[in-house]
Amino acid sequence: MGFARLGIMKSRINKGHSLSSLSAAALKAGFDELIVFTPQDVNLSSRTIDAYQWTRNGWVQNKGSFFPSIIYDIGYYHSHKEYSQNIRLQKDSEVPFVGYCLGNKVKIYNILTKSQQLRPYLIPTHRVKSTGHFFRCLQQYSFVVLKPANTWGGKGILKIVKKNNHYLIHENNQQNTVTHGKLSNLVKKRIKTGTHVLQPWLDIRSSKGNVADHRVLIQKNQFGQWTIRGIATRIGPSGYIISNLKRGGSAVKTLPYLRKEFGRERSAAMYQTLQQLSHDICTFLEKSEKKRFVEFGIDFAIDRSGDVRIIEVNVKPGRKILETTGTEKIRRETFLAPFYYARFILDKTKNY
Repeated sequence: MGFARLGIMKSRINKGHSLSSLSAAALKAGFDELIVFTPQDVNLSSRTIDAYQWTRNGWVQNKGSFFPSIIYDIGYYHSHKEYSQNIRLQKDSEVPFVGYCLGNKVKIYNILTKSQQLRPYLIPTHRVKSTGHFFRCLQQYSFVVLKPANTWGGKGILKIVKKNNHYLIHENNQQNTVTHGKLSNLVKKRIKTGTHVLQPWLDIRSSKGNVADHRVLIQKNQFGQWTIRGIATRIGPSGYIISNLKRGGSAVKTLPYLRKEFGRERSAAMYQTLQQLSHDICTFLEKSEKKRFVEFGIDFAIDRSGDVRIIEVNVKPGRKILETTGTEKIRRETFLAPFYYARFILDKTKNY
């Protein structure tokens, strides 16, 4: 067997506990060595990387290090320069990735609409092209959600509704009443800063009036099979329009929550639907895009009538839901699984 070298690509590097835990996981999964780097550390022309490696003196950056056997990308890239370099690297056929990029919320939605099986569960999602387009959608749906296409952590999400001759804008737990002109200027500024999407607002409030959605964390196991690691219901604080944990939301186990809201029989069917749709989404995305993926966080809505809808698919999901809904064993398995899957890919392809 050859020398198996795992590369971890991050958006920034903190030479502390996180690198040590990554190194331990790589060794446990059967890799001989780990290097850690950012997209800007990669020189595609010389086929070298200025990567950090563990030595007797701790983590040291080794200039001109050779490429790894496979790359596990865990970075969140906010600048165009970082993202573009990441895409160039992923298109390099000589360097396999554990999982590949999929695109923003608009692209993922458009891919899923190609599936006759999944299409009925999708929430209509529009890329906002202009203020005129926005107001036409608002007139069509009455209640809408406007959010950045690449948002994470619940940032920048607005709920907007027309009230007589004014508009009510709800962000986090704050409400403001604005005129048509002010809302038009707000939308214009938003779409200038980057792609925004609009969806109709669904009533996903619990019986207590709190917004609640449902996150399925699903990833490849050590044999390359899609495995659900956890399903949690995220409940927003009172008065908030989002349930994100970073915005003060809380997580509970989904099945008990659904039983309380909809009864035992209906909740069992809903829970099974969440599981089946999650597997169907993963299978369809890989088949449609002809790419390998490693992990998804899939967000679902269940409205007051009990209808299940797909809100969005997240390629690099946080795993915070497992802190309250998962056991220590599940959290450990979830952390290690991508490393074992990376080794599985190498063994299967002999790409080292």
